[in-house]
Amino acid sequence: MKRMTLTLTLVLAALCVSGVQPAWATHDATGVPFATGDVFAGAGTGKNNHFSPTGTLKHVLDTGTGSLEDTGMCFDPSGNLYTTQFQASSMTKFNTSGNILTNPWGGPFSTHPETCVADNLGNVYTGEVDGANQLRKFDTSGTLLATFSPATEDRGIDWIDLSADKCTMLYTSEGSSIKRFDVCTNTQLSDFATGLPTGRCFALRIRSNGEVLVACLDQINRLSPSGSVIQTYPASTHGDFLFFAMNLDPDNTTFWTAGYSSGMIHRIDISTGAQVTSFSGMKYGPSLAGLAVFGEPQQGGGGGGGGTPCTIKITNGGWIVTDDVDRAGFGGIAKETSTGVDSGSEEYQDHGPADPMNVHSLQITDVTCDNTGTQASIFGTATVDGTGSHPFQIDVQDNGEPGKGVDHYRMRIPDIGYDSGDHILRGGNVQIH
Repeated sequence: MKRMTLTLTLVLAALCVSGVQPAWATHDATGVPFATGDVFAGAGTGKNNHFSPTGTLKHVLDTGTGSLEDTGMCFDPSGNLYTTQFQASSMTKFNTSGNILTNPWGGPFSTHPETCVADNLGNVYTGEVDGANQLRKFDTSGTLLATFSPATEDRGIDWIDLSADKCTMLYTSEGSSIKRFDVCTNTQLSDFATGLPTGRCFALRIRSNGEVLVACLDQINRLSPSGSVIQTYPASTHGDFLFFAMNLDPDNTTFWTAGYSSGMIHRIDISTGAQVTSFSGMKYGPSLAGLAVFGEPQQGGGGGGGGTPCTIKITNGGWIVTDDVDRAGFGGIAKETSTGVDSGSEEYQDHGPADPMNVHSLQITDVTCDNTGTQASIFGTATVDGTGSHPFQIDVQDNGEPGKGVDHYRMRIPDIGYDSGDHILRGGNVQIH
């Protein structure tokens, strides 16, 4: 799989030396705006097909790279699309009408970038195989921010997805496991799941309820939040035989997958396993190796912004004792409206005698919650001791009144390595409403 034959290599090399100008260099900038639910298929030879949810071809996004396979794709919160060109060892950034913004974007990659995912701040993580096997973090302009070297199983950092905590990265390595890595602390975590049926797993996505869907050769596996298989979706049921790429639909009740060799795209009901629709992805190369859906639910904050906003208000104030046994006080209000507008202000003060710290928010960039309404996260930028603009994340739990002794609070500022730890309130209250 994903191996270029000598014949195809020579053909592509001949095209490169023929003097043919790359398609992106003369792009006519007449793309088609992305709409929630639109499907994007990595069809090969450097092209990604843009379909309506019913299978109507709306546009062909040509990177001009001629890459035999086009694999994982992702959207940042602004809706820009990032594509990976496997054999070309490059990535391309498109705007929300499918016109090229940057090509190549990011890199350099040691070998094959295969997949990507964006966080709520627009930073993009990429995974690669067959080379240094690194997980890389870039800003929206493609500037490298960090590199990580997670443990591998059979083949590199294959497919990745970021958890709602914006720190835990789930990934496959073409083996029978789903592995985990903390990108905030640069720490390998215990595996999310091992010994999955069929033995080789690829694309995976985390649902808002903590479940995970993962494509493993001849079936999709649905896993509980604890990593056990609770449902399977055999490829043969849908007239196919090898599932590789996969993604969630904005409706949160269906998912999309594709036959690696057949090139057929399937939409499947998560609850019943019934096929909702199926159509040809119109592949140009030997495989359909990538699949994305505009507005796809992304727990880490990407997805194109087409999902349903978490309409909540978080009021918090009180104090905790941190992991280094310091008293820390906090307080603020953060909210997100039905139109996705975030606002508020947060304060945090660690009173540790050796290293006191004051945090004052500059901007609230995202507010998220789980489907129970008891857990939420606040993201933004803040000054630390009056200087800088540091990304922060606050995680809270509202476990009822009076708050003290039952509610939880956690402050993280990854770029300075600060993590208060998750602690029960010693005083005060958290309210999610």
